[in-house]
Amino acid sequence: MYTGFPTSLLTMLRCLRDGGALELEAGTPVHDGRVQRGNLRCHACHVLYPVEDGIVKLLDPSALDQESQHEQALRDQPSAGDNTSWEQLPWSRMEVEPTLAALQPLAGSIVMELGCGGGRYTVLMADQAAAVMAVDFSHAALKKLGTRVASHWNIGLVQADCTRLGLAERAFDRILSTLVSNLPSPAHRYAMFRLAADALAPSGRFVFSTHHYTLANRFRRVPQAGRYHDGGIFCYLFRRRELCEETQKYFCGVQCRPIQISVPFADRLGLPLVALSRAAESFPLVDQLGQLLLVTATDPCETTAYEHA
Repeated sequence: MYTGFPTSLLTMLRCLRDGGALELEAGTPVHDGRVQRGNLRCHACHVLYPVEDGIVKLLDPSALDQESQHEQALRDQPSAGDNTSWEQLPWSRMEVEPTLAALQPLAGSIVMELGCGGGRYTVLMADQAAAVMAVDFSHAALKKLGTRVASHWNIGLVQADCTRLGLAERAFDRILSTLVSNLPSPAHRYAMFRLAADALAPSGRFVFSTHHYTLANRFRRVPQAGRYHDGGIFCYLFRRRELCEETQKYFCGVQCRPIQISVPFADRLGLPLVALSRAAESFPLVDQLGQLLLVTATDPCETTAYEHA
């Protein structure tokens, strides 16, 4: 169970207004190096940011666009229990296993996850990494994640917009995100990429995934911009080239490949779906069946201050 935000991770957060360092307000109780409730104060402008249920609240709801407000409202709705058994299904593992492999080694790493949701990846990384900062704009999702936290993990929960988050420069060895396809415009994606590039350590790695605009999608003339059937959350399907071009504005080293590859008739034949998907990642043309694109970005460009808004 999550017992509060570790004070050791406070040095990685910054004020949204002026980038000033955040410190505990006088009188904020600390137990075993963790803060459950209180306030953080900007050292420069003295604005306060609350800590509730151990969650640092850096979100300005009024700054969210209409699309993001819609998604936040849906993700804040009560879920149908805490059943996480779906995370072990082949379809999920076909995504998770190559993504975690791209993040290795995690031992000793300081990790940030942008869009952690209920913690499908967080709980796997926190058991390996030195520290994890899990960020999401849904308070309900963060509370759910808190119920999955082991007492020995060094993990801090932050409610924030992944395109507008105050972070210390070069503070993280690994950054993970699986929400890029849900960002409603190129301007949102550029803001998130710039944030990741500034926060990533020089030898670090930014790993993220998106939905793939597959050959089958193109043949059926499926629009690249659409919505999930459940709830209508925005979703964008990426061509491999356009995803690389966007990422290369902020990172000099970019590798992109399809994952979650469903080989025709494999399920009917009773073949091992996860192993088959991993093997298919290495075969050109076959890999184009991948439903997701996995990007590994390194070497943040010296100039990351693109203005695309």
